[in-house]
Amino acid sequence: SPDDPRIGETITADATIESSDFGIKGRLVENRLYYSLGYFKIQRTGTTTNESRDRETPPGSGNSSIVTETVFTNGDTVTGWEAELIGQISEQFSVNFSFGTMDSEQPDPTTPDPDDTRPIRFVPDWSANVFAKYNMKDENGDGFGIRGGISFIGELDRYSLSNFGELPLSETQSIVDFGVDYTFGKYRVDAFVKNAFDDTFLTVRVNTPRQIGVSFSGEF
Repeated sequence: SPDDPRIGETITADATIESSDFGIKGRLVENRLYYSLGYFKIQRTGTTTNESRDRETPPGSGNSSIVTETVFTNGDTVTGWEAELIGQISEQFSVNFSFGTMDSEQPDPTTPDPDDTRPIRFVPDWSANVFAKYNMKDENGDGFGIRGGISFIGELDRYSLSNFGELPLSETQSIVDFGVDYTFGKYRVDAFVKNAFDDTFLTVRVNTPRQIGVSFSGEF
């Protein structure tokens, strides 16, 4: 009924996010390499939303019913380890490497048991990133420099969503970036390609398009 007092009723409890982490860091190889290793935990508690509205069922039938949707996120938790290595291997070559593992869980809204959980969508099991730069410039700073990197995310858990079916998520995804620059005196040309193979990165739920760019700069 359009006069039902439950229509438009929304009950919301605020969320609280708690986080904790610990780890170690230091330097290696005559202070050329910086490393870090850490553990983290992020937990969201206390969020409950009940929303009631009038829905025509089926559409176009003229028959209305009250539908209540509940979003219960109490207990959303992500834990994991992350490691990073940054270093100037030589005067020409530098590298940045990172790796992390993640475990996630949230209450499963498809079951009535509040103790049932499932992985959080779009949180990968692991991620890794490698970025390197090689400098071929002379003592005056003239010449070429090249750089490149690749990012990986590991398996994303699959489960069915109402009205959407099962998502076709691949086990491993990657994105490749690279660039080259040339410096001559006070002038510099820089060209780059982001997502060189036009891959899909489903953690952001969209297809990240390939990007190509060229820039020119100089001092006067």
